[in-house]
Amino acid sequence: EEQEINRIFEQIQQHMLLRPTGESTPGSTVSFLGRQITNRGNYYEITLRDSYIDNILQEAQLETCNPATTPGTTTTKETVEDEELLNVEQHKQYRRMVGKLQWLSYTRPDMAYATKELARGLQQPTVKHQKKLKHLIRYLKGTKHYKFCISPTVQLRDDNMPLDIVANTDSDWAGCHSTRKSTTGFAIQVLGTTVHFGSRTQATVALSSAESEFYAIGTATTEALFLKNFLQEILGNRKINIKVGTDSSSGKSMATRIGVSRRAKHIDLRFMFIQQLVHAGAVTLL
Repeated sequence: EEQEINRIFEQIQQHMLLRPTGESTPGSTVSFLGRQITNRGNYYEITLRDSYIDNILQEAQLETCNPATTPGTTTTKETVEDEELLNVEQHKQYRRMVGKLQWLSYTRPDMAYATKELARGLQQPTVKHQKKLKHLIRYLKGTKHYKFCISPTVQLRDDNMPLDIVANTDSDWAGCHSTRKSTTGFAIQVLGTTVHFGSRTQATVALSSAESEFYAIGTATTEALFLKNFLQEILGNRKINIKVGTDSSSGKSMATRIGVSRRAKHIDLRFMFIQQLVHAGAVTLL
């Protein structure tokens, strides 16, 4: 078997750069793209080195700060000075640090929303953006030990048993006070463990909470479809179901009917494909 694996590696290396980084056995840790992946036997831990967050704290000069208990806050009083733009050097530092936080957020669901909000200010960051950046960094100081765990809780009895992809989603309607755009949040699970998540500002302004939830369902569905196609390449002919969960009965109604009502004629056509998927049985809405 080992000879066969080496032969496949050699064939791939003829077409692209490929460097084996180690074998994942129970108790072992391998490094991949700066991440530490530890095999705990029945689950995996994924984290970045503590030095990664230490470097962020050092650059922000917050090594001795008190940790924050949340990744973000809206309770601070805003002043006129908060709207002042950062100077050139502060702007460069802001962009550099937000880039580092984005790389970290891929394994930290708890900071996905806060990082997304900081990234929206990359073009013209203000003093308010800088304060939010420092708040998130203070939160990281107290949560350096957090690890992203992939721990399956569901076992398939045989190869004929279908695999479920469960995508739970929600939206924050008109949460952005300046643009009145909504935010979509989603978490996708396979075998009972979260494998993908995200927080995104909706491109279209939603005129109602139902419309905002409908857009969120669309985003979660497209992400689940991508994951389904990826798994089918690996698993072959195994049946894979997509189940999308929402807490909005009106959003579910919009996604399961055919066509649009009189009050929903303006809805972006990009999201109407969900109705076809539901009626074809490719997606189940819960």
